[in-house]
Amino acid sequence: MKTSPYFAFYASDTMADKRYRSMHLDERGLLISMMCECWVNNTMPSDPDAIGKWLGFQNSEIKAALTVRVLSYFLEAKGELTCPEIEKYREKILAHREKQSKGGKKGANRRWRKVSSDDSLPNSSPNRLTIGRWNEKTRNEKTRTGLPEKAVTNDPWLNEFEANEYLIASKGS
Repeated sequence: MKTSPYFAFYASDTMADKRYRSMHLDERGLLISMMCECWVNNTMPSDPDAIGKWLGFQNSEIKAALTVRVLSYFLEAKGELTCPEIEKYREKILAHREKQSKGGKKGANRRWRKVSSDDSLPNSSPNRLTIGRWNEKTRNEKTRTGLPEKAVTNDPWLNEFEANEYLIASKGS
């Protein structure tokens, strides 16, 4: 599943954070760059020289800006840095997507796999064709759309008419 192209960055929360407010401009810039890197690639190297190569900055700039205040936003494990705040947001998005996916599948199952009666189909058409599926037609509909079946009625005119139609159809074939 593709990651969202953005993560939430709440300016009011960030500006209220004492760690962020006490940072110098270069520390703030490095923090944001590292958070973006963790969003895109999940982790980044913890070694300052590797961070410089990774982000495309001079090693001296990274070493000057990579302070305890910046590192307080990250966890280190096995030579990699992760941002718990970013990971928490990623999990929230993935959980929301999973919930949407389950709901969509449930709705699709209801729509496409359920054999239903006429009055329960909001989009049924007169011939009971639903998108992607034919429903069984009633006996009367079969006689209207297919070859006429012999109808048993008490109306002599109708019986004679149907017999003549049958004779005309059989002579033509």
